[in-house]
Amino acid sequence: MNEAQFRGVMTKMKPFVAVQLATQMHFFGKTESYEMTLEKLAKEHQLEIKGLETVEEQLNLFDGLSREEQTEMVMEVVRKPSEQYTETLTLEKLYQRQQVDSLYLMIVDSEGTIASENTRFIDDRNARWIPMIETYMTEKRSFIAVGAGHLGGPNGLIRLLQKRGYQLTPVKL
Repeated sequence: MNEAQFRGVMTKMKPFVAVQLATQMHFFGKTESYEMTLEKLAKEHQLEIKGLETVEEQLNLFDGLSREEQTEMVMEVVRKPSEQYTETLTLEKLYQRQQVDSLYLMIVDSEGTIASENTRFIDDRNARWIPMIETYMTEKRSFIAVGAGHLGGPNGLIRLLQKRGYQLTPVKL
């Protein structure tokens, strides 16, 4: 892609997309995509896939950040790529060990943009998702997959569902 094409494409993207692209390029071939694995399994078993929010809703989360905050979020990745890589591997290990509360604490205790906006990026979304999850579960047997950061913590999906009387059992895939 030449510079003009790059500028044309990148100026239309939200900074978060740049972060995602940089992260994917750094990890390409080094980690497994759980999302793609779960999607493949669902298709193989002809299971319906529903979302808890749209891509537009996800991207709109970043509209609440100032231009400076969005720039800083990108720069957090650019300034310390090896630190970001190590942190991501640690998060993945915590997830694999099902230590979701430790994973949640690592996210909210970090100095990054997402941590400072924890309520909007994690807690508020979890609260919005609970009624939808309950609807999905009452309609038919369901498998709910979310980002690991949404599972642990006092307002994580696990605790919110337990407070509503659900008994949850981890599943090993």
